Amino acid sequence: MVDGHVTAALAAATEVARRRGLPCGAPEILAARSNVLVKLGPAVARVPATTLFSRPDPTAWMARDVAVSAFLAERDAPVIPPLEDPGPHFANGLPVTLWRFTRHDPAHRFEPAETGALLGELHHALRDFPGEAGEGPVAELRRIAAFAGDSRVSGEAERVIASLRRTRRRRHCTGTRTRRTC
Repeated sequence: MVDGHVTAALAAATEVARRRGLPCGAPEILAARSNVLVKLGPAVARVPATTLFSRPDPTAWMARDVAVSAFLAERDAPVIPPLEDPGPHFANGLPVTLWRFTRHDPAHRFEPAETGALLGELHHALRDFPGEAGEGPVAELRRIAAFAGDSRVSGEAERVIASLRRTRRRRHCTGTRTRRTC
């Protein structure tokens, strides 16, 4: 079953691909969650779907994702790199960013030590990122709770935020850019 978000995202992705000269005759939906990921030949288009509920205009957020990923890819960090001229592009009122398609094993589960090592690489590479570090999970959680408009959701969000702060105080902070949030 394809919902309206997926249909709209697919149309926007194929329109951007057509304008950019990318193959668009046989698009493949790779994922349809908060964002819809559409494989278009060697590219993957990322189009916000339910993300639009918490981010009515996700353009700046998407542009920041592209900038961070491009910066990390230039430093050989373990990220999916954006295409040249990745956007955000616009079609049918939706922003679309373009990424290189990278094969992966969807059944693979990273071990905690492997995940920690990869995160360490990313944080090390991000030390010199010239842009903003971003708002982080607390602001995101509060925005989603406010959108829900339900005091129970807001209360639970604040409980989670308090737990994050307690955890943050207990962990040892390194000299990376994350130090500001410890």
